[in-house]
Order: sequence, then structure tokens, then C-alpha cells
Amino acid sequence: MNNDLRARTELPQSQQVWVARGGTLPRPWPAPEVTEIDPGYTYEGNGWRLSSARANHAQPILECLGFAVEAGGRKFVYSGDTGINPDITELCQDADFLLHWCYRGSGEVLHPALMPFSPDPGEVADMAEKAGVQRLFLSHFRIHMDNEEEHAKARANLAERFTGEAGIVKDLQTFEI
Repeated sequence: MNNDLRARTELPQSQQVWVARGGTLPRPWPAPEVTEIDPGYTYEGNGWRLSSARANHAQPILECLGFAVEAGGRKFVYSGDTGINPDITELCQDADFLLHWCYRGSGEVLHPALMPFSPDPGEVADMAEKAGVQRLFLSHFRIHMDNEEEHAKARANLAERFTGEAGIVKDLQTFEI
């Protein structure tokens, strides 16, 4: 984070953007107001609700979270980087759209320390099916998985084990929920 803030305050090009937006030099160091949240956190806005659940990924050093946003009778869930766990499964309950990370191809074996945190497409599909998810899309493919042959395998696994619409997201793709 320090390097990012230094780049925003010290690089000449960043300083010129700051000036073009009405700032003056020297550019002050940003002072964001940060509110740490815990699993189970909820926030309600004007017609929408955000809720969180524990995503098992980097504990005990980091507390990782998945999120659900509900509005207009629709529910979107983003798993964050996580293995399948009861908290995320509950968060996914009856979701209209689930975007879940997929760090391992079907049947791929990783280091034993990574396996509990890295579901394959079929495992994600099983969880989503049981949770009543309507649409399931996978993200976060590693480079050796990010080609048409591996995408086809993942889509086949999803189709075998999930009855709703399913696929793999691409950068900048948009969906209506």
C-alpha cells in the first residue's frame, strides 16, 4: 500500500492528474477512513443490503470475506478466494447469481495446504446446486487453466453437476441480475 500511495503523491504524472482535477501541490498523503469489518457484517442502504461471510483462505493472518448484495428482490454473491465452507454456503442460499473463484481444474491435485481452499468446478457446482443458486460463474483461473480446452472441461463439469446457467467469466464481461 505504501508504494501505491507514494506513486499517487510523488510521481510527476500523478501530480499533474491531481492538479488537473483541481488539487494543488504538494499533493497531500491520502488519509482514508478505514472501517474493518468481520464475518457476519451487514449494512443496509437505500433499498439494498450488503452481508458478509467468512471465506477460508489466509487465516489466521488475514480474515477473508465473501459478500452478498441484495436489492430489488435479487441476490448477487461473490465468494472471494475461498474453499467450500458452511458460512459461504449459507451466504449463497437462493442466490440469483454466484461468482465463485476456481483455482484448480477438475481432478487437479495441489499441495495439501492448498486443497481445502481451492475447490474445483465440480465441487463449486455441488455447493451451488445444494444452496439453490440460479446462475453460477467461475473466476480466478490460473494460467494453465485459462485456455479453451480447460474452459471446456470446466463447463462440462458444471453442466454435469449444476442445473442452472453456468460458465466462466471473462474480464470486463457484464451480466444482468
